[in-house]
Formats: sequence, C-alpha cells, structure tokens
Amino acid sequence: MDENNNTSGYTKCLSALTLMGDIYFRSSHRLNLETCVKLDELINSKKLKLNDLDVNLCQALIKVNIDNLKIFEDFEIDQTKYNLNYQQTGHYDPNFLTYFIRKWFDLNDGKNGEIKQEDLKWDFKAAEIDLIPIKFDYENSKYDFFQKYPHILNYELFVGNIAPEMDNDKLRLKFEKYGKINYFIIKKDVASKNYFGFIGFADYYCGQKALENLSEFEVLPKKRIIVEISQQQQKKIFFDKVPYHLTKKKLFEIYSKHFENIQTLFLYEKKDDNYKQCFLEFDTRHQANIARSKLSTIEINYEIVKKEDESSDEFKYTYDKRKIFIKNVNSNTTTDEVYSHFNTFGKIVFIRKIEKYAIIKYEDEASALEAINQKNKTFLGPNRINICYGRIERKIKKSSTNELKRKCNDNDDNDGDDDDDKSDKENKKPKI
Repeated sequence: MDENNNTSGYTKCLSALTLMGDIYFRSSHRLNLETCVKLDELINSKKLKLNDLDVNLCQALIKVNIDNLKIFEDFEIDQTKYNLNYQQTGHYDPNFLTYFIRKWFDLNDGKNGEIKQEDLKWDFKAAEIDLIPIKFDYENSKYDFFQKYPHILNYELFVGNIAPEMDNDKLRLKFEKYGKINYFIIKKDVASKNYFGFIGFADYYCGQKALENLSEFEVLPKKRIIVEISQQQQKKIFFDKVPYHLTKKKLFEIYSKHFENIQTLFLYEKKDDNYKQCFLEFDTRHQANIARSKLSTIEINYEIVKKEDESSDEFKYTYDKRKIFIKNVNSNTTTDEVYSHFNTFGKIVFIRKIEKYAIIKYEDEASALEAINQKNKTFLGPNRINICYGRIERKIKKSSTNELKRKCNDNDDNDGDDDDDKSDKENKKPKI
C-alpha cells in the first residue's frame, strides 16, 4: 500500500511472489532463484504453463543457473527454426524443452557458453523414451475438425502400411514438418493387422510436398509407409489464384463451361492474399480425372469475365437521387407526421405513405442526401426507420448506378416504385 492508499502495486507484487512460490514448490525446492525468475517470465509470456513444470522438466532444470541461462535463448532459436507447432502457437512443448536441456548439457560437457547452435539442430528421432507423449486424438480429430471448421481448406492424404510398433506421435511429426495439419486419424486394418490413416493438410502445396517426400518412406527398418491422395480427395481438382471479386455462383458458371458433372464448388479465402482458392468436386473419380486431363488443354481467363461484367450496357434499376424510400414506418404514423419529420431538409414535391413504408421526393438532390444522413436509423414515432434512395425501373448503364447503390442500406427489400411519375409532373405542391 502506497502513500495514497493504492493497493494495486501490492496486489501485483503479491501475485508475482505467489507464482514464484508455486514454481519453487513444484521443483521440490531444488531450483535456484535465477531459474525461477526465468520460468516466471516464460509463464507470464504464455510460452509455458505452470502445469508444464512436471517431474521430468524440473529434474532437467536443476543444473540451470545464472551462468548458463543462455540455454533458454538457444531453445527459442531452435524452436523458431525447426518446430512448426511452436511457430503456429507460440507455446513451448514441455517434453521438447526437457529433451533439449538434457541434450544441451550433454553437448556442452560442463563448458558454459561454448556450445555451437548447429549442434543443437532439432532431431525428433533423438527424443527420449521416458518423456510423456504428446496427446493427440487419433480417433476423432477428423470429425472434430469438420464440426468446428467446415469452411477451412483441407487437402487429404491416405497413409497406409502403418506397422503396430510405429509411434503415432513421431509419425505425425514427420508430416507436420511440411505444414500445418487439420487432423490425423488412424484405424486398424483387420485383414493385414497393420494400421492405416487419413491426414488433412491446411494448405494444398504443403500436402503435395508431404506426398512427394514421404511416399514409400522408411519409418522403421524395412517398414515403409504408403502415402497417396485419398479417394475422396481424388474426386476434387484444385484451382489457385482465383480473382477475389468472383462469387461462388459466378465461378460455378465459368467452370461449368469447361467441365461436366460438377457436384460441388468449395471456395476459400486467403487472409494475406488478394486471391481465392477453390476445389471442384465431381460425382466420381473417373469424372474428376477426365476434368483433370483437360487442364493442360484449356485456359480459364478470369479477366475476360471481369471485363464482360463491367461492360454490361444495361442494368435493371437506377436510383432517383431526389427520392427517398423510408422503411419500417409505424402503421399508425400519419402522412402529416412523416411530412413534419422531413420537411426541414428542403422543399418536398411528393409524399406518399403506404402501411409501413413512405416515399418522399425533394426538389433537389442535396435535400434528399441530407435527409438520409440525418434521419437514417433514427426514430419516427415508436419505430426506428431505415432510409435509402428510391428506385426507378428502367434500363441504364450499370456503371452509373454503382455509387448510388452503396448509398442504399438494404437493397433486398422492395423500396418503392415510380408509380406516381405522372403525378409528379402534374403536382408541384406536396400531396398530403
């Protein structure tokens, strides 16, 4: 508590001391102060959790002191270079940290600070047997992924000939070296007594690299795994660099001109790119192979499609910038009340109230724009109203309506016809 009776500093200090005490208690009072301070820093930065300090890790940390705290910097460099999981999550795996510390002291041989970084290159094969295995759901991870992330890109591979003695975690890490995976499920093949699995990659090209490098890979002596594109994935063909402005419906029309029997189109947006990616799925693998064989002989020019859209000479509607359409008007609100609510923005030459809608036409465009800016999303009586420009059903150039369409808040509702155009000419005074 300070001189102003402020206890916030004391509370923070107490929480920090409590965490230090927990760290020291978990190590059975065997870690030195400098190591506890460093672990406190890692926990506060979310790189470690207090529960990660198990018996194995605390035992390895006993040798760490103020002279060799560089071990944590070396581990950070190592994980940043070689561990894709750490690059994606920013969280240390306590089992890897335990193994690294042991390896660090074995290589260092008691000579603090003289170890070379290249000697510490991450080697998953060298992980020690007594470490707790990484928990991964090899039964339900595929189901869980599609339940939670149905709209995320997925490229699936089949992994066969998995021997019973193979370590599932080490096998999974072989694949994770090539990119982020969405799931990995493993099932038993009753006929051969071996196992098989399906692994889903979050990136098409990462899956292709894994396919090229791990097919017929010898995981154990005389034990080679089979890696192929899954049968479900074989029904799909991949397209990259799809222009961002094209919708799913438009793309389906484009691809249907070149390919037959398209069942589904899956469209994916890339956060750091101005393009999209998509899969075309066909009814059968044979139909997909026929479509795939055409890719080398056809060229889909998306830019031509874009120019065709932009050069369309006619559009069904245009917008009268003097007329406003008011939605969600209370049915008990009178025409006089609507007139009084909007006449302050300029001269009204036409007004009409129909049930929950109202149409007002001003003498000039500036008055209509001011009414929209000032009264949209405000209350008229008990209801909050929505206002946009009124539509006119006639064909004009599409390019002239783009700016006006953006002024309209809701283009899906019917927002007024021009049934009274003749009345507008005949009546210079407002109808009330």
